[in-house]
Amino acid sequence: MTAACLNDWALRHHGIRPMLTEAEAAQVTLSEVLRRAGPVSALRDDPWDPPRDVPDLAPAITVAPGDGTLQRAVEEAIARARKAGQGGRVVIGLAPGTYGGLLYLPQVKMNGTPLSFTLIGLGTTPADTTLAESIDAEMPGTEYLARFDAQFAKASPETRAIHDHIGARRTLSTHLSSVVRIEAPETQLYNLTIRNTYGCSRPEATPEGIRADAQGRFPCGQHQAVALLSAGADRLTLGHVHLSSWQDTLYLQSPDKASTSRSYLFGCDIEGDVDFIFGQATAWFEGCEIRARGDRDAHCWLTAPATHARTPWGFVFHRCRLTHDGSPRMAQRRTNLGRQWFEGVKASPYGQAPEARRVARDAISEAEPPTISDASLFSVGKCLWLDCAMGDHINLNAPWDDWSGPGYAASGALCDGPRQPRYRPPQAGPADMARFLRDWSGAGDLSDLGPDFPWLGEWQSHPPEGPA
Repeated sequence: MTAACLNDWALRHHGIRPMLTEAEAAQVTLSEVLRRAGPVSALRDDPWDPPRDVPDLAPAITVAPGDGTLQRAVEEAIARARKAGQGGRVVIGLAPGTYGGLLYLPQVKMNGTPLSFTLIGLGTTPADTTLAESIDAEMPGTEYLARFDAQFAKASPETRAIHDHIGARRTLSTHLSSVVRIEAPETQLYNLTIRNTYGCSRPEATPEGIRADAQGRFPCGQHQAVALLSAGADRLTLGHVHLSSWQDTLYLQSPDKASTSRSYLFGCDIEGDVDFIFGQATAWFEGCEIRARGDRDAHCWLTAPATHARTPWGFVFHRCRLTHDGSPRMAQRRTNLGRQWFEGVKASPYGQAPEARRVARDAISEAEPPTISDASLFSVGKCLWLDCAMGDHINLNAPWDDWSGPGYAASGALCDGPRQPRYRPPQAGPADMARFLRDWSGAGDLSDLGPDFPWLGEWQSHPPEGPA
């Protein structure tokens, strides 16, 4: 890209750290954030008061550790519900130990009533009950079938449909590479650990010339490996659940790019490095630990929200603790709170000449003249941090990074380096987007950017009481 092609009015020369006012922070409440769901064109008012503690429920099914045993318990629950001809909630207790294989919780309805799942680890702590498997976005479909086909041989039609769809892929891609996949509404998971053990080790997923470390891990490339995916599931609750991977640990996906679903997480421990809490959905994180991993020497972004501009809320972190693994990279103080996922973008009006055209349909092109879809353009990303303890690894001079830009130094200054064709600077709210694109000939009508409320911001952030 030549200098003459660059859209210089959309370049930030220094990082930003937007702060909420007291009046703005007062509007960010649990009941308000989780009140609405559905398509942005017809959001439904659906107040939801999620459980705030692990419920005292007697399991209808108790499962022992082993490879594939948990999925078999889920299939037993589906078979029982089908025989009884009724949906509702089924509680599955997980005896302490390690569970191998994958876990899919499909959408199942009995006479119009959905089946919902509650999974409770029966150990003393989340570490006592662990779901662990290795699966990644660049895994070939043939490898997936060779490893996991037997596990789903006797699965219900709903589960089998998920499995067959994944197995038919040439390579899986991020949204099909999770240890746990949740499609069932109102799922609840409590007191357990979910770990994607993929070691960022595929050479074919790594740029040429990049060398692995002593553990065989590559520091960059397409190493997405999801621990838990909410595949459009609404009213998901995670309580005291530990999630671990490197890139893309927790994926909170909406039913589609112009809709939202809701999740509530309390007392959880989530760790990773690249974009490890990401997606389009609305989620409230209460009292969680968000741990940055620097051991494989990848740049660390805690979040990558892709919230639609007209979805009222994205990710909200309340009284969370931001910690790290103590690796040398964390001492550089360049970890970012996040970057706004420019989902599906091929040609960016923020980084290219303003002749790029906007198209309403989801058809994108890098051809001349380049095009960008509304689905990508309005994938703005929203993330707020309220009363959170931030360790000294966070770049407080530039907590929000560009998408596909050169990044910011610990001082907050823009680093040297190119802006890629998918570039977008951080946008703190609707006014930023309107200003950045004011001279873009393809912008069209940008008046409907949703509520005039910050997309990014903090309120009363403070240092941790103990070591970060």
